[in-house]
Amino acid sequence: TLSPNKTFECRVDDALLHITSICLDTVIADPKERSVVTVTTGDEQTFVIASLREGVAEQRTVDLCFKEGEAFRFKVTGSSPVHLVGYLQPLGDAEGPGDGSDDSDE
Repeated sequence: TLSPNKTFECRVDDALLHITSICLDTVIADPKERSVVTVTTGDEQTFVIASLREGVAEQRTVDLCFKEGEAFRFKVTGSSPVHLVGYLQPLGDAEGPGDGSDDSDE
């Protein structure tokens, strides 16, 4: 859970962080106000990854991967908490289906 107007610093070791969904908390502080979620990368580039508002856009599906050892920061601007949903992907599984390997006999 990301608290409003606070920065959450993160760094993942020995895995990839895969964020798949961003959604508003069940308790909305101000239904008329939007909550904007940003991520700032290690090289200080900031990107808006979601803009959420009750009754309009309460959840967004995303496909964000953060590599091992990469430092980044999430921030929510607004008055409502936001949840990030995802999983840690072990490094050995980083390529997965469609990685270009062919196990069939030719």
